[in-house]
Parts: sequence; structure tokens; C-alpha cells
Amino acid sequence: MCRTKVFLLAVFMLSTIGVSARDHNGPQEFPTDTYELYIDPLTEAFPGQDDLLIPLKVSVSQPTIGVNVTMTFDPSLISPVIVAPNFFFQSFIVDLSDPGVLKINLLTDLPPPPDVPPIEGDTIFAWILCEVIAHDPGYDVMTDLTFFEDPYTPYPDNSLLLENGGWITPPQLTLTSGNILIFSPLYGDININGYPYEIGDAVTFMNYFMGLTEFNARQYANSDCNRDGIQATIADLVYLLCVINNDSGLIEPPPLLPDAENIATDSKSYNARLKPVDNVAQCEVSVSGAAPLGGACFTIEYDPARIEPVAVLLDSLASPMKISCSSSEGKMNVAIYSWNPSFSTFSSGRLFTVIYSHHDPLDQSSIAVTRAEFSDNRGSVGDFDYTIDCSSRAAVDQTDKAQISITSYPNPFNSSVSIRYHLFESGTYELSVYDILGRRVRTLTAGFLEAGDNTVIWDGTDELRRSVASGLYFARLSGRDAGANVKLFMIK
Repeated sequence: MCRTKVFLLAVFMLSTIGVSARDHNGPQEFPTDTYELYIDPLTEAFPGQDDLLIPLKVSVSQPTIGVNVTMTFDPSLISPVIVAPNFFFQSFIVDLSDPGVLKINLLTDLPPPPDVPPIEGDTIFAWILCEVIAHDPGYDVMTDLTFFEDPYTPYPDNSLLLENGGWITPPQLTLTSGNILIFSPLYGDININGYPYEIGDAVTFMNYFMGLTEFNARQYANSDCNRDGIQATIADLVYLLCVINNDSGLIEPPPLLPDAENIATDSKSYNARLKPVDNVAQCEVSVSGAAPLGGACFTIEYDPARIEPVAVLLDSLASPMKISCSSSEGKMNVAIYSWNPSFSTFSSGRLFTVIYSHHDPLDQSSIAVTRAEFSDNRGSVGDFDYTIDCSSRAAVDQTDKAQISITSYPNPFNSSVSIRYHLFESGTYELSVYDILGRRVRTLTAGFLEAGDNTVIWDGTDELRRSVASGLYFARLSGRDAGANVKLFMIK
């Protein structure tokens, strides 16, 4: 028997014959004192969850230096993986040798020093990290996590050791067990309204990818739309969109970018964003895969002291897809997805371009992709590679070796602007105008173009010939292996 158990057993045996430390000062009664071991009344979990964290709590009205706990659980449903103290103990023993039984024995202080303060008041004294090993039965399952007193053991299975040497055992020690509800996920019900695979579920999912909202346990469980056992992936979103498209028709969600409405209508918002874009550069993100790309999700981190993202532009080859992005505190989330599962023309090539302002034109180390997920067009996790190239510069930085150069005049402009470009090679190109959020405003030309100089006039209108608001726009000319941008300032 280990030193701790011998020590605890000896103190307990002494207390039973009236020779405990508190007896030296005469009998002490604690009629108003409270002592309780407890866990939360109800903890929700879902099948396959591997990060179920259960706090073990104690409430004491006297300084306490030792806790002894025995709990039972259903080993066919949950399995403790790690049991750890919430703060430092000199002795912490966990026993899981008996199936379905968890024993914890801890002491805050043992000689020699250091001196560890006792437990006081209400606190979490330990955490249990569990894995839900139950498979989804198609219905909710309730199981107990119960404090257990074995009548055949020679000493109490649950007890507290006070700093003054007194032992607190049941019934003076209250034991309050809890329940774990393993719920059956309703796959596709992301907004938790009881109706899966709706347009609202897609919007909620997109807000999650943009970092605008967090999922609770039910949302996270329900997000495994393609049932591959991995929650909240871009493949799940694509699968959700496929179901929505096949079952209820194609509906496009509203804009998901924060402050999108204000940026589109308030020229002051534009002017505030125009200040840092004196030196514009770009990073191109390209992908390569064998299957058609159905969706992709990127997290791009950058040094906000050195660069400022200005726009994210979807490449023309992937133009049937949609793009959403959000950026704050040095992190940008970019999600690209298709609302049409039949779109299967893009699998490799430049996917999107990040336009950003910079302070040092030679600095390329302060922007990097830190996460990338891919899905094919049927909602399965896709095998794609990606590259990020920050060597390309804005149009004013193009050299004689560039395949495209582009300029504009006048700039800023009031009613129309002349966009001039030079092609070093003949080929298929597209010239389009985008707003600061990366949304396509107008396609000016698309198709086969001969090498040489060309000029296109943009009259400041969108595809429906409606006048656009004042602010910053980008003209992007892109071809198979080349692209260039020029910023356009419209002032009315």
C-alpha cells in the first residue's frame, strides 16, 4: 500500500477511537458547517466525442487538505482518459483498475515542505477528461456518474481530511452525483431549430467558418453532415449545400462579412480603409487536386504592424464558386464554396488573391497560411495541395518580364475611368472590377485577346448598369498563368 493510503487509513483509524487531532482541543461539533462533493447535475455529450471535460467540485466550510473519492460510471458509454488536479497537490493518485470505477486520492501537503495551502470554499479540485465510446443509437441515452460507497470496504470511500486533522465522512459529507446525457445528433441542424438542411443552417455554418460565431456541443455534433466522424469541416459544409440544392432548390445566402452593409453605403468607411493602401502587394493562393473542388477553407495569419489586408479576389477560373472572408487581429478566415454540386470545372490553378498594403515591399515573411481544408464537390474531404506566392506585386511593380501590365486614368475618377493593359502573350483573359470585399461588380471583357496594348472604359456601373457607390475598387486582369490588379478610386 502506498504511503498516502497508509497515512489516510491510519488517520481514519485513529479518528474512530477518539484520538484524532481535534480531540486534543476537546470535542468539536460543526452543526452549521457544510461539506459536499458534487459534479454538475447534467452534462451533455455526443457519440464519439473525445474531449468531454467533467469538473469534480468540493464545497467546504473548514480548510481541507485531503480528498478521497470513489465514483462509478458505465464503461460501455464513457471512458476516462485523463484525470488531473485543478491545482497543485503533493500527492495525487488515480486508480482505474476496476472497470467502471474511478478512485481519486489526493493530499495538498506532506512533509517536508513546500507548504501547499488547503482547499477552502467552493472550488474545482480535479478534472476528468472522458471519451464517449458509445456509437450513435439513434436516440438519447442518459447515464450516471455516481459517488459510490462500498459497504464491504473497511473505511469510507468518500471523505475529506480537514487541516485540523478531523475527518468528514457521509452522512456529514453530502455526495451529489450527476448525469451525462449522450444525445443523438440531428445532422444538418446547425442553427438548432429542429429542422436540418435549411438555408439557415448554411448561413450559420458559414458564420462559424468566418469566426463570427462559436458552436455549442449540439451544433458541433450536428455539423458532421457527411457522417465521416469529423465535425465542422469544409466537406460538411459542401455536403450540406448539396442537400439543400437537391431538396429545396438553389438559394444564395445573404452577405456574411461583418460591417458589409456599412462599407457598401458609407463613404467614410471606405475613406478610413483607403489610408493604409499606399503600397499595394498581393499573395496568390493556388491549389492542385485530382477531383473537382467543392469548397476550401483557409486561415491566413499576418503581422498587422506590417501589412493590412485590403481585398480578397476569387480567380476567374473558379468564378462559379462563392467566396467569403473576415479579418481581425492578425488573422483572416477565407471560405470558398460552390452552391452548385454539378460545377466540376475547377480542380487546379490559382484560387484567390489577397490584396494588401505593406510598409516594406521586400517583406514577404509576415503573411502565411496556417490552416487549409478542402472538400470535393460531393461533400467528402478532398486531397488537395496548395501553394501561396507573395512574390507578385501590384500593377505599378510589374517588370518587363511580366505577362500583363495594367494602369488606369484618371484615378481617382468621377464618372468613368480608362483601364489600359498590355498583354505580352495572346490567350484567354478576363478583366473584371471588384469591390473592397472581393465581390465581382462588373465583367468588362472576357475571352481570347491578342497580345499588345488595349483599353477598356468602365463607367462606374455594375452588371445591371446601376451606379456604384464612391470608394475603392479593383480592376483585375487574369489569364491562365498571369494576373495583375489596379486600384480604382471613385469619388462622386
